[in-house]
Amino acid sequence: MGFLAPAWLALAAVAAVPLLMHLLRQRAGARIDFPAVRWLASAEQEASRRLRVRQLLVLLLRVLAIVAIALAAARPVLRGAGPPSALAIVLDDSPSTGALVNGRPVIDRLRDEARALRASVAGVERLWLVTADGRVHTGDRAIDSVLTVARPAAAASDVAGAVRRAIGLARGAGDGAAVAVLTDGQASAWRDTLDARGVRMAVLAPAGTPAPNAAVVAVRARPVRWNPRGTLEAALQFASDSLSWVASVGEAEVARGIALRPPSESTLVMRLPIAAPDTGWFAARVRIAADALPADDDAVTAVHVGAPVAVRAVAGAYADAAVAVLANQGRVRTSGSPAVRIGVPDAGTALPAILVLPTDPGALAGANAALARLGVPWRFGTAQGGDAPVTARDDAFRGDSLVRVRRWAPLVASSQGAAGDTLATVGDAPLVVAGERWVLVGAALDPASITLPVRASFVPWLLESIDRAAGSGGTPRVVAAGAALRAPVAGAALVDARGATVARTDRAPLIAGVYRWMAGGRVRGIVEVRRDPAESQLARASLASIAATLGGDAAHLVTADATTWRDAIARGGGARPIVLPLLLFALGCLLLEGWLTRRPARAAALPTSSPVPA
Repeated sequence: MGFLAPAWLALAAVAAVPLLMHLLRQRAGARIDFPAVRWLASAEQEASRRLRVRQLLVLLLRVLAIVAIALAAARPVLRGAGPPSALAIVLDDSPSTGALVNGRPVIDRLRDEARALRASVAGVERLWLVTADGRVHTGDRAIDSVLTVARPAAAASDVAGAVRRAIGLARGAGDGAAVAVLTDGQASAWRDTLDARGVRMAVLAPAGTPAPNAAVVAVRARPVRWNPRGTLEAALQFASDSLSWVASVGEAEVARGIALRPPSESTLVMRLPIAAPDTGWFAARVRIAADALPADDDAVTAVHVGAPVAVRAVAGAYADAAVAVLANQGRVRTSGSPAVRIGVPDAGTALPAILVLPTDPGALAGANAALARLGVPWRFGTAQGGDAPVTARDDAFRGDSLVRVRRWAPLVASSQGAAGDTLATVGDAPLVVAGERWVLVGAALDPASITLPVRASFVPWLLESIDRAAGSGGTPRVVAAGAALRAPVAGAALVDARGATVARTDRAPLIAGVYRWMAGGRVRGIVEVRRDPAESQLARASLASIAATLGGDAAHLVTADATTWRDAIARGGGARPIVLPLLLFALGCLLLEGWLTRRPARAAALPTSSPVPA
């Protein structure tokens, strides 16, 4: 027997109270002989004997009741063979479980074994099913539904996190709980140390070497904007000496061929010069023939095809130099119309434009008047001085956290709810805000005002700002599946490659691909959801290494044999609470004690007459 809350055993000390009271009542008084009642001695002794027995019985019942209540408060359990009192099942449904073994996905076998375990512990008091995304399913109907339709997740999952969640559930359920894990044993998922000490666990994982897996690990467009030519870089993982591949842009196939495995290598980065057949934003894709893991047989990236945007810069030497660099790379052109103007807002400014703070404080009022004329719902605030850091949002400065301002003006909305997407701030004050066909910057583009022009992030930032102002969607935001998202403009809808609207827009979709932010019939942003390359590595962790990550406790079993694993959970010993029997016993003691104390004492039979000795 064990106790889940042994501290409550101290309550048994209260049993000393009735004992102490009983002893205090046993004080001996002075003995005085009274000859006249000497004849009553025998009757008094008989009544006293009965009373003493009853008092001792009442005392015993009170002590037993108090001890039983103390034991019940300590939550005792009886251990023995049988199913656990509570069970958390972890089902690894990560993308790698879609790998085919003998023509059948690994997830199918894991799902079948989970159902078999579910049937063998049908009487378990508490049951949870935890999937690799960390979700906890409870209730017979919900668990059975998941075990019926479970498929490999489309996004990278956290198997270690799911196991931690299950361990926490088992610990919260107390002694007698257990954790059962079904996994494909992918080595990349079993690297973190898990504190499973004191928790009974059984892990079912396959042994041996998985089938070789060929994959398109990643695809990148170089550059992101083609006009209309560009390059696709594809990282391939080989399972044999060669791979056949097909490249497409949108729905159009643009190239195909066979890649040969390099000597002593398992991967190859392939560079494909491509001429796109159409203009706009597309998903560029490289795919290979289906093999052991179909989920990684293709990969996509975002690419924009179209003529370079015309730009006219009148914002100083640093902006001129950056535009010249972009023009030399074929990313923008310095002639043609309509052109994106980079400069201070004035009477001659028209949209699209990148609008910057004038260096002359006296020109601030005229600049704000020009913003009002252009319909930009933001204004330059009071000019500020002093060195301060700039915080970029949505990776606007490409991870550059060292940009600082020296002379600047906070941007102020001209009305409540003014449209615009804040891209950078100084403290809580907006510094860069973008809207429809405009980007507003609360600093001049020179190092005396902001350090951005002398940072490596300046040219990429300027190109993205030009694209934002031109309405071509800016630079794609690359995210992992399920990552947090924020719409570039209020009311924008996220649309997939087929034109279907994604229901949830605060999180990236779970399926890798290229998605467009659409508002007002125009592309306002691009989201590229990438698959985790680690999911293509099907190498398995050894059973010993999995056991080591759990802490090597004797209560842990890691096996490839499903029967052994199932028996370890179903017959490995559980714990049954005995709180209710103890409480019923205490109640019985108290009821009997109450009956005894209220039962009238039987009068002692006294003689009516007796000769008085002489």
